[in-house]
Formats: sequence, C-alpha cells, structure tokens
Amino acid sequence: MGRPIRVLFVEDSADDVQLVTRYLTRAGYEATVEQVESSGELQAALERSHWDLVMADYMVPGFSGPSAVSLLKDRPAAPPVVIVSGAVGDEIMGLQVLLSGARDYLAKTYLARLVPAIVLAAGVIAEEERPGAHLSLCQVYMTLPEPNLPKAVFHGEQALTGAEVMGQWDLYAHAALALGTCFVRMGWAGDAVRVLQRYLGGSALLPLLEGEINLQLGQALQQLGDVAASRAALVHARDWFAARDLNHLAEEAAVQLLELESTVEPAEPDLPDPDDPFAGHRVRGEYFLLRNNPALAVREGLAALGVAGQDPVRTFYSYSLLMRGARVRGHHKEAMGFAVSARVAALEAGRFDLAFQATQSFGEMYLSLGAEAAQILQELEQEYLTNGVDAAQVIGSLKELAEGWAW
Repeated sequence: MGRPIRVLFVEDSADDVQLVTRYLTRAGYEATVEQVESSGELQAALERSHWDLVMADYMVPGFSGPSAVSLLKDRPAAPPVVIVSGAVGDEIMGLQVLLSGARDYLAKTYLARLVPAIVLAAGVIAEEERPGAHLSLCQVYMTLPEPNLPKAVFHGEQALTGAEVMGQWDLYAHAALALGTCFVRMGWAGDAVRVLQRYLGGSALLPLLEGEINLQLGQALQQLGDVAASRAALVHARDWFAARDLNHLAEEAAVQLLELESTVEPAEPDLPDPDDPFAGHRVRGEYFLLRNNPALAVREGLAALGVAGQDPVRTFYSYSLLMRGARVRGHHKEAMGFAVSARVAALEAGRFDLAFQATQSFGEMYLSLGAEAAQILQELEQEYLTNGVDAAQVIGSLKELAEGWAW
C-alpha cells in the first residue's frame, strides 16, 4: 500500500489524468483521483469529498486554471491549486499564475520529473523527506532543456535550510553544491561564494563533495575578479579529483584554470630550442598542418614520438600531432587511437588540461562518426588486448564521456 494522496483534476484529457496517476503510483503513492471540466463540477466535487490538491489545466474549454484558483480563493479550508499546462511556457505567465494564488505551476512536458512538486504542494510528504524533495526539484530545474534557474534557486534554498535544521549533512552538502551552482550560472557570484564557503567552513562536512564545491567556488571567485583565490580553489579541486581518479572532473578544473590564466597578462613565450630535435619535429609538423599537408605532418609526428623518450608531455604532443594529421587524412581509426594514447600520456604527466584536449577531440570524433565509431572502438579494443593492454581502462571512460557530454 502506497501513501495516500487525493487529487482533483480540472482537466479535459483523461489520458493526462491517467499519466499523472501513473507517475504518482511509481513514486510510491496511492492516488485517489477525480476529473472535472467545469466550475459546477469542481464545486460539486469539493462539496462531496476532501482533496489534498487541485491540479488544473491552464486552459480547459469553457473553464481555466486561473478561474479555478479564483473560485477556491475565498473558500474555507480549500485545497491548494497547482496549474499544469503546456501553455505555461514563460516566466511572466508563470509569475502571474503564482500571484493569482496558485501554489505552483508545472509544465506537462516534465511532469514525470516533477512528482516531488506535486506531493510537496499537496502536503502529503513526510517532514524529514521535504529537503530531499526540494533538492530533487532544484536539480531538475537546473538540468531541463531550458533551465528554470529562479525555481531551482528557490528549491535549493529550501533544501539547504531544511537539511541543516534536520542534521541531514550528506543532503546538506548536495544542496550547497546545487544552490552554489545555480548562483554561478545566474552570475550571482557573491551569493555563490557565501553558500559555498559556508559549506567549506564546516570541517565535519569537508569529505563530502569537496572537489565539486571548490570547482564552483573557483568559478564564482573568478566572476568577482579575485584571481588568486579563484586559482587556489580550482587547483584544490583539480588535485582533489586527481587523487580520487576522477580524471574527467580534474580535466574540467584544469580547463577552468586555463581560462582563468588567459585573463592574466601573459608572460613572454618560451621559444623552442633550435638544438632540440623534438622541438624541431613538432614545429615542422604544426607548419605542415597549417599548409594542409597532413602526410608530412604525420611523418614529423612519428619522428617527434621517436625522440620524446620517457617524457609524457612530449609524448602527448607527439600523439596530438599524429591525431590531427590522421583526422585531416580521414584515417578515423588511427586518429581515435592516437587520441586515446594522447590522453593516457597527459594523465601520466598529471596534465589534466592536456588530457581534456584529447578527451574533447575523441568525443568530437566519436559523436560525428556515429555507427562507424562503435566498430572502430571494437577494433581498437581488440588490438589493445592483443598487445596486453587493459582496453576497458583505456577506452571505457572516454566512450562514456563522449556519450554523456554535450560537445
């Protein structure tokens, strides 16, 4: 038996009612529902039974969600109203709905992810579960195709306050990260720093999400123009991720560091040593790529690899040159293999900024090649296994990143 919830729908689509009922059942609620389509039917249903919530379509033929709100506004002990509609697509209309007295407004498109909003509005969720429900909604609103950051901030603040009051410290850590991330994305750097530094000030909480918190803190401090503090937070995040083999996150922190350093007056660049064979091969390879001569660029890349020795940074640059030359020539399998080798070398050197470059190149190729990429990876894995290399370790994480990141 699920937890009971009684929902009265002002809705002209029985299919939509069934869909929401299914979402509630899946979330562990036993829903008692009734569907009405007019003012008279709504009032009759309210007289017959007690309801936890009224869910009203923004526009029903001959009736509307805002009309339902007006009808219930002066009714004693009236249930809260949530407006649900595909028509509520902009912030101005949503604000008007809330100002009219509705408890919330939800887009039908995302109702499967917004069940916590329904049960919060209905008041049927246990007190200790409320912070978790608010955190879930904060994360949902942040990750929608068109993020709703104001609503994400509202739910993030509710989650943070509730988790602190109840001593739910793991949830508090995730709420601080989510809320700080919202503030960073909105450009509210001061608020982000306040929330994130408050989290870091609690020594008992440090093991939880310390890297992610410092990553967001570094971005917020950069927005405030505090280069030194931003650099310290980003370096801390990068090293924290690296120590736990979270290499894709270490790469993200390294890229943020590069962007930060690009805002600082650059030092005079070091010129290549004319007596260094590696430098000569690399410079000539880059020149041949600029002149659209990938065959000669690959030749120089192989020569550079031959003199790179045990230096993983030089090995990275050699494989990077080989990868780009192979891509221009349309040799996809070789290019993807070189990208994998470049990333391995960069990680060996602890250069997560370089590793990110290889990861990004691999992802671009993987996504652009479609079905051909899967076949290429299969062949590469077999070759690695033949040579005694753990193929899953070398390729698996890159494949996962390529599928999960928006390049």
